Amino acid sequence: MDDGAAQFARSIDEARDAGVIDAETADSLKRFNVDKSSRPNDVERLRVFSGFNDFFVVVASVISMVAAFSIGMTMAAGVGPLMAAVIAWLVLEVFVKKRRLPLVGVVVAVAFSGFLFAAVSTLLEAGDAPEWLVVVAAAVITATASYAAWRRFAVPISVATVVAASLVPPVVMGVAAFESSGGINAIWLIFVAAGMAVFCYAMRWDAADRSRTTYKADVAFWLHILAASLVVHSVFTWLTSLLETNEILWISLVVALYGLLACISIIIDRRALMASALIYLLIAAAQVFSDSGAVKSGFAVVALLVGLKLLLLSVYWIPVRRVVLRLVPPRIRDLVPLAT
Repeated sequence: MDDGAAQFARSIDEARDAGVIDAETADSLKRFNVDKSSRPNDVERLRVFSGFNDFFVVVASVISMVAAFSIGMTMAAGVGPLMAAVIAWLVLEVFVKKRRLPLVGVVVAVAFSGFLFAAVSTLLEAGDAPEWLVVVAAAVITATASYAAWRRFAVPISVATVVAASLVPPVVMGVAAFESSGGINAIWLIFVAAGMAVFCYAMRWDAADRSRTTYKADVAFWLHILAASLVVHSVFTWLTSLLETNEILWISLVVALYGLLACISIIIDRRALMASALIYLLIAAAQVFSDSGAVKSGFAVVALLVGLKLLLLSVYWIPVRRVVLRLVPPRIRDLVPLAT
């Protein structure tokens, strides 16, 4: 039983002891709450908004960080992003550590990592260090600071920022190795491998919370966003460069790959992969109709059909998952949410 369910049960017991409800009603309410909490979470809830105050504080935080950045830029190189990073940490201390505003945590935690990376890299560039060393050193420092922020503020997206920064050193060294050996066209493989590693790590968090009701599910969500960005963009960019002279084959592969990603999204009950690849599917549709001369009307029709199909899939998400999960091995089914 999670903390919310336990608190609900205590409240019901207090109401029963005070004579507000009888024992039979109390037991019925407890059973209802347990049944409700055990139902599958088919809407992929994300706890990022607790009220309009979240938005208000985010706007104020962004204004403060941008202003600090602008003031610092007039002083010396690297001071601007460093001041913005300090402001971000202070905001996290007040509005996340103490007041637990989730949207503020998401926006400001990412801003903290980004500004810190910019500050460190700018300061290191003032020396004679090679560019790759500057990037690697800045990434290591950013990953360490982001980890400290995660441990202190427990913002789910901070795990993704730690992972993203940690991937920079091996990716930079891998790209350098490919470039030195003349295999620049295969650089996309590095990003795909990085994305697959992040995907596997995200699945570990998902497997630890199959009901998608705890903090771990939020961590996994942001990791899936990072993994999808790395894998989908890399693969489709590679296909574009490889098959730019063969549009029919390119379009066919885009559609087939989107179908594969859609199946994976359904199996793991995460829509991030499907959403990330959607833009490339629409680009392929636009290419088809640009060749036929019916760009506006044709593309609009395809976009409408794709949109309606996704809406229909959203409505029947659980029945579709139930069918698809019957086709996968039990070992995989044991790692993903139920579809009952």
